[in-house]
Amino acid sequence: MRIEDQRHEFINTAARSVDPLAISEAERQLKPLLGAIEDLDDPDIAEKYRRELARKGLELEQKMVPRLAALASKILDAAGAKAIRDVCEPIQRVDRQGRPETFTWTGEKMPPLKTGFTVPERFKSKVATVVEKVLGR
Repeated sequence: MRIEDQRHEFINTAARSVDPLAISEAERQLKPLLGAIEDLDDPDIAEKYRRELARKGLELEQKMVPRLAALASKILDAAGAKAIRDVCEPIQRVDRQGRPETFTWTGEKMPPLKTGFTVPERFKSKVATVVEKVLGR
C-alpha cells in the first residue's frame, strides 16, 4: 500500500474513533432521557435503565477514554515535538496571492488565527527539543 493511502486510511480511521457530532448528539439526548427515566411509573424499569446508563458510562470512562488517550499519545510521539509545536502555533493570515495579510482594509492590524490547540507539557521542554534533534524529526 502506498504511503499516501496508508496515511489517508489512518486519518479516516482515527477520525471515526471520536466523532464530535456523535458526542454532541449524545450530550443533547442525555437530559431528556434522564427526565423520561424520572417520569417512569415503574421503579424497576427506571432502575434497569439507570444500570444501562451506568454500564455505558463506565465503559466510556474506564475503557474507551484510556484507550483513546493512549492512542493520542502514540500519535503525538510519532509526530514529534516540532510538528506538535508547529500545529499549535497561530496561523498567519494570507491574502489571495499568498502574501502575509496583517492589516484590514480599514488599516487595523489583524491578529493571527488561533488553532485551538496547546502544546502538551511533555513537548514544551528543552529535553523534548534535544530528543527531536537526536531522533532527526
